This record gives sequence, C-alpha cells and structure tokens, in this order.
Amino acid sequence: MNKRLKSIVLALVCVMMVGVLGGCASKFDAVKYVEAVLEGTFYNDPTKYVEMKIATKEEVTSEYEAGIDEVVQALLSGATASDELKAEYKNMITDLFKCAKYTVKSAKMQEDKTFTVEVECQKCKVFGPAMEKFAAISEEEAAALTEQEDILKYMLDCFNAAIADAQYDEAETISIKLVLNDNVYSIDSKDMETLNTKLFDFQ
Repeated sequence: MNKRLKSIVLALVCVMMVGVLGGCASKFDAVKYVEAVLEGTFYNDPTKYVEMKIATKEEVTSEYEAGIDEVVQALLSGATASDELKAEYKNMITDLFKCAKYTVKSAKMQEDKTFTVEVECQKCKVFGPAMEKFAAISEEEAAALTEQEDILKYMLDCFNAAIADAQYDEAETISIKLVLNDNVYSIDSKDMETLNTKLFDFQ
C-alpha cells in the first residue's frame, strides 16, 4: 500500500504540472497563481485561472477531471474494477480533494527571479484511518469478500467513512518555490510533492 500511496502522490504532482498551470512572468502575482493552481486542482474552481488569463473554465475542468482519473488509476493499480465501481471511486476522490485545507500566506521574489511562497497547510488524515479500518476487518466479514470487486467496494467504504469523519493535524507553514522557464512560472515539482504530503496523509 505504501507504494500505491507513493503512486498517488506522483499522480497528483503530474496533475499539478500540466500545461494550463503555467503563469506568464509579466506582472505576475505569485500568491494568486498558487491559489489558482490549488483551487483548480482540488476544488475544480477556475476563477483565478480565468482572472489571470492562464486558462479557460473548460480547460481547468478538463484538467481537473483528468487528474481525478489519474489518482483513481493509481489507487486501483493492478486491480480489475467495473466502470460503475470506478465511477464511485472518482466520486470518492472528488470528495477527498474537497478536504484540502490550506492558506497561501505570502510570496517573495528572489534575486534569480524565482519566488518563495509560504503556504499554511493542515494535513487531512484519511488514508491512515481508512487503511486501519480495512485491516481491522473481522474474519466473518473477510470471508464474505469472495470477489475482487467485493474487496474494492469494502475499501471504498473505508475511504468514504474516513472522509466523512476527516480529522486534521495542526497547521504547518511550508515554503514552495516557483521556478521560471521560458518566461513562464510553475511550482517546483519536488515542492509540489512535499505540498501534497502536507495536505493529505499519504505517508
């Protein structure tokens, strides 16, 4: 499961790196840009992207839906699931993304024209509780799970229960870097991975 959670983190990084996420350096608002990335990625909210003229509403929605698919694929890697069950997992990941809690606090331009952005995060604890519930299944319940689809449905129930009762760690402020390539800003990929692990308990 740890390898699978790592795959989910990498899937999220890829989601946050796609084409519409680059911000032109001209009159660049680093705080608003990071807010746009996070709101688009986790809430399917295109407002700031559109205001910054980075992407259209349709582009953000398309990237958001592709991101959901990437995470579901990572979570179900190696398993055979019906289209109906995949749709239920997509709904679960959509609900999970809505649990992201953060505040983009400030940004400072560095001498090399990169930005350091301070983001306050509260880690949402869903994966740990879901896996604990899954591992605590009784022998009687386990015996009833005769098909792979049944196991996946039970795991889905564990995730949905954890999301419904999601708990959060204390707020923690981290620094992420915006790098400049070809006059376009984007979030450093390693920092995006760190950010994801500060928002959700993938580790």
